[in-house]
Amino acid sequence: MKQQVFAVLSLVIGLLGFNLIAIAQTMAYMQIKQYLVENPGLDFEMFAIGNKYKICTLIMGIIALVLFFIYQRSADKHARLFNGLGGILGLVSILLSIFPVYKWLV
Repeated sequence: MKQQVFAVLSLVIGLLGFNLIAIAQTMAYMQIKQYLVENPGLDFEMFAIGNKYKICTLIMGIIALVLFFIYQRSADKHARLFNGLGGILGLVSILLSIFPVYKWLV
């Protein structure tokens, strides 16, 4: 039971990190689209997500991956689904905080 807490925490923290960076990138994309409609000649390189969102997401992703590996090393295998999803979401949130996907969509 004690080891399953790591799997659930990995899922929760990974989901929070993913949601934070996904919402931040969606809002930046919507802001870029609005400014490009109003000013067609505007360079969109001036838009960026704040560093506090990126740092928070990186920390959450790293914590989710650490909890993922702690649970993987244990002998308990009852919460593998939670742990796997937490690890995947932690990794995706790290990748999304490093690479600005919203700039590729414009």
